[in-house]
Amino acid sequence: GQYLDLSYERRPDVNVGEYLGMISRKTGALIRCALESGAMIGSGDPSITLAFRECGRSLGFLFQIRDDVLGIWGDQEATGKPVGADIQRKKSTLPLVYAMSQARGRNKELLRSIYSDRVVGEKDVAAVMEIMETVNAREYAESLAAEYSESAIESLSGIELAPDRLDAMEQIVRFLLARQH
Repeated sequence: GQYLDLSYERRPDVNVGEYLGMISRKTGALIRCALESGAMIGSGDPSITLAFRECGRSLGFLFQIRDDVLGIWGDQEATGKPVGADIQRKKSTLPLVYAMSQARGRNKELLRSIYSDRVVGEKDVAAVMEIMETVNAREYAESLAAEYSESAIESLSGIELAPDRLDAMEQIVRFLLARQH
């Protein structure tokens, strides 16, 4: 997953499916493995293990998508990174991948030019952010993150879980969806 993440920085043609595949092998794999292993060791029940595996899968997507939003629009004081830092690094984040797929005409040409071999300057960052706004990239990413948050909780609905444990998972999901750093 990390290899794909780095290699995608040099590719302006990454699509949303490739992006989601990459994050499922990166942060998603780590979170999925942690939840699945804990459920396997703690319960030994295949249905519980599967439920936590699916919960971990959704949490991995949620975490990385939120991270992508923060890497572009996050508060510099909270994240420690300047606004648009991921654009300047030419990272293929979900908002950018989505913007590339939705932009048309001059906007698409401008994105391709900015993400070519040239150095990305402040004006380029502003132009990319403006295009992202035009195609509602932030809203798309936040909506997808919300879908994965719902999926994480829903994946646990088919198993018997103590109410305080389900509440704790819901708190984690809410935190991941709203985190600022």
